[in-house]
Amino acid sequence: MPPPPAAAASGVHAAPLTYRSWQPGIVQLRPLSFGDFLTVPFRGFRFARATTLGGPLVMTLVSTAVGVLAGWLFLTDSQLGLLEPYPPMAGVEPLTIAVFVASIALWFASDMLASAMVMVGVSRAVIGEKVSFGEAWGHVVRRLGALTVLYLATLGIGLLSVSPGLVVFFVGVASDQPWLGVLGLLVMLGVALPVGVVVAVYLPAARGAIVMERMGVATAVRRTRTLMKGRFWWTLLILVVCGLIVWARCPRS
Repeated sequence: MPPPPAAAASGVHAAPLTYRSWQPGIVQLRPLSFGDFLTVPFRGFRFARATTLGGPLVMTLVSTAVGVLAGWLFLTDSQLGLLEPYPPMAGVEPLTIAVFVASIALWFASDMLASAMVMVGVSRAVIGEKVSFGEAWGHVVRRLGALTVLYLATLGIGLLSVSPGLVVFFVGVASDQPWLGVLGLLVMLGVALPVGVVVAVYLPAARGAIVMERMGVATAVRRTRTLMKGRFWWTLLILVVCGLIVWARCPRS
């Protein structure tokens, strides 16, 4: 096949298409199939170990270490009296309370930071670039403020979704009316479950917009709504299948 007239006249020939033209990294540059979504994470783990495995491992170890320290302080604090039916809380060591609060904060932060680092590593792996742990960490730290606001907003939405059911439940317990307690549980399930599903689908995409596209929280949410238009149920199906695979592979006693 002869080259285009313009290219022939200028003496410049178009570069031939190669494998790297349509797959420079771990995925092909085309719309992904359902099977691709199940295999790409494993390719990402192998290609970008520093961010997809090292990052979450470091976050988990730090949060676990602080959690273990908080548990040890609670067990050894003489003012708590954990073996008594109603332990006195007065006079608890400030260090015990501080480490306990820090362990909870780190537990949430580790999830937020680990997922953000994985996004950086996988997004670069798609175009065939490897990013070090330090580079990914610097990228995430620059977006830490927006990520924190998004995470707190998500927690607030979750608390609001369970609040009506909790109120009905505790009213039923206080008034010794079991049917109100059951109604409260049903209300929590009916409100919190749909909200949790929506958050589970939209939150990763919103994090990605914040980290990779450097958007603010409101702009990232609008961007996520655009990306998920017509893809909500497909994305939910992928998340459910991946969750079932992980659950089936986890060892159980």
